[in-house]
Amino acid sequence: AQFAFEGLPEVTRRQIQDDLIWASNFTAVISGQFGARTYQAIQNFQRMLNAPQTGILDPAQQKTLADAAARARATARVMVQVDPRTGASMPVAQSLFTRRENLPSGTRWESTDGQVVLETGVGSGELPAAFERFVNVPTPGRKVTYKLLRPDFFVVSGESGQRSFYVRYAAAPTNLRGYALSYPTARAKELERHVISIANGFQPVPGQAVAMAPPADPQPGTGNRPGGGTVLAPPSGPNTINPGLILTGGVIAPNRIATATFATTCPDVRVNGKPARVISPGNATEPAILEADTGNMRPLNAPMSNTLAAGASDGVVVVGFTPGARPTLSVTTGEMVAGKPRVAAPMYREGGGSLILDRQGNLVGLMNAPHQAPRIVAGLVPALSHDTIKLSSISMNPGAMRPTQAPAPTPAAAPADRPRSAGAIAADVAGSLVAISCGQPVTLPK
Repeated sequence: AQFAFEGLPEVTRRQIQDDLIWASNFTAVISGQFGARTYQAIQNFQRMLNAPQTGILDPAQQKTLADAAARARATARVMVQVDPRTGASMPVAQSLFTRRENLPSGTRWESTDGQVVLETGVGSGELPAAFERFVNVPTPGRKVTYKLLRPDFFVVSGESGQRSFYVRYAAAPTNLRGYALSYPTARAKELERHVISIANGFQPVPGQAVAMAPPADPQPGTGNRPGGGTVLAPPSGPNTINPGLILTGGVIAPNRIATATFATTCPDVRVNGKPARVISPGNATEPAILEADTGNMRPLNAPMSNTLAAGASDGVVVVGFTPGARPTLSVTTGEMVAGKPRVAAPMYREGGGSLILDRQGNLVGLMNAPHQAPRIVAGLVPALSHDTIKLSSISMNPGAMRPTQAPAPTPAAAPADRPRSAGAIAADVAGSLVAISCGQPVTLPK
């Protein structure tokens, strides 16, 4: 199924995923990449057709899918709207949003009953600062359930009373452009398709989305991928990670990297595309240590906390790479699980090795690789409890540099120890993080 999907042109793969939103149950980002959500959505569509659930769409089924999705969009009267106030564009269902009002810095769409609201807007300044403002809106009863900051956009979603909200802002040439969607939580399942469609179709600058060149057609009957190389077996399930990003690593000394022990499952582990060697395998409480060319990268110089509970009252910041055509460094936030060396945070299956820092910027540990892939809900990764690794155990590994120790913050913290922004903390360590990849499929630990 993977080989059949990846043999299609990029534009076709993305269109199939968009069609699966409207004609099946696809609830992920339209990326053109094959994964568990795409596979399951294709199987679900085939189930609706009473056809064999192979996960492979033949040409006739592709056309049937496209027709079904077109009918669903036509029924919802989905049209791409270019907001005259912000300059951004997004698909808006006219059947749902029947009212429209111009705002000083954007546009407001509402459902007939006024219960579903979509507002666009512009902002100034830097993304990290705007991200912090949306995370910390001082509204009683407001609960943020998901937050993600990347170099070019951020997402904040959650609940406020009986309503759910989804906020997304992105960087444009001269400002920030984004939208906020609000609706009754009781209608979340009914509106999921609209939430996903808007999130996938939003463009802060219309027409400037990055275009990827479609791959060459595979040679029929060769059993090889385009451009040569052996075809890898398709993943056996969502817990199998395809070739590419598997972990994040932190440089702790020249040519020495600390990461999760999951690195030992790959026989050809690489760091930033270069060969690496496991010199200490680690275990459930100690990080694995890799030897690889780190060039002129500076080792982590953030002070270490002596306890995983440090900063628990303010939460923690998790920094690591997320998957894509090119791994992207991202930052999210989480909470320590009381009394246990665990962190509750949204994390991809590739999130092992991500750094955990308290809100003063002290290192408190690494994320361990998850035991199973998280189920993506409405295109979002929910916050789940994950095992952590104490970073102080690096000193037990031969050849590794012991990071500078610092005492854990006390309740009577000095003004300099006040919580810092997630963006500022991530910026301090970003230059010491590397993407760890594998050239063949690997399965998450049981």
